[in-house]
Amino acid sequence: MDNNIGECLREARIRSGMPQTDLAIRCGVSKETVGRWERGDRTPRASDLIVLSRVLGLSSDALLGLDPDFTPKKRSRVERLRIVTR
Repeated sequence: MDNNIGECLREARIRSGMPQTDLAIRCGVSKETVGRWERGDRTPRASDLIVLSRVLGLSSDALLGLDPDFTPKKRSRVERLRIVTR
């Protein structure tokens, strides 16, 4: 499964400095749901995508990977671990 939405969502969340828990609370979903979206196990519904874009201050195109000005940064495994453990 292509995880472009998950990668873009994770990047947007990290850039905003928001932990998964805070994003989940602001979107009215569980932290596990946010994690599933970011891993690509699940895809956000259209209504969730609208809420995510408002909370993160981005267009839905950016979250869908359709905005050429917003691309996820490639991070090393160590960088990803640091982000998760914050």
